[in-house]
Amino acid sequence: MSLSCFLFSSPLLLLLLPVARALDLPTYNLVLDGLMDLIHPQHPPLPAPIKPRKPTGTATRASAAAAAPQPWEALFAPMRSAYREADYPNKPAGREPQFTNYAWSAFMPDEPFAGTLDYLFLSELGWGPVQYVKPLPALADVKAEHPVGFPVASEPSDHVLLAAELVLLDF
Repeated sequence: MSLSCFLFSSPLLLLLLPVARALDLPTYNLVLDGLMDLIHPQHPPLPAPIKPRKPTGTATRASAAAAAPQPWEALFAPMRSAYREADYPNKPAGREPQFTNYAWSAFMPDEPFAGTLDYLFLSELGWGPVQYVKPLPALADVKAEHPVGFPVASEPSDHVLLAAELVLLDF
């Protein structure tokens, strides 16, 4: 997975995340919800249990237990998706675009792959409402005009350009 982000010297964060699969990807849910089920196969492994040392001297059983390592816990502040918040023709608010990638692949010789792989995520802190996102065309229109997928002269990459106008708050 490729990841680009811009992190400032504050809790403000803008994350551009191309992922390798569609919306059911646990990373997408982790970014938006800040959580991942502990039993999910993509959850980072927890450390092996370590036996606490036997109490010595003035140490008590309670102080030894308190000093024992605690299980790892993921803490991730939820983020917002600029395109999910935006409303424009071909996509209602509350949903990601129909596609951000439209490409022919040797692994899919019958029809080009079309899916949402690219996102604009914003931290909850520091950003106002999304003012504008570049509208993306309807997938049916793109398939009719370019049946073999991108890139083409009018779209030089297999990933469409995502763009948003954001309000940076003074915090």
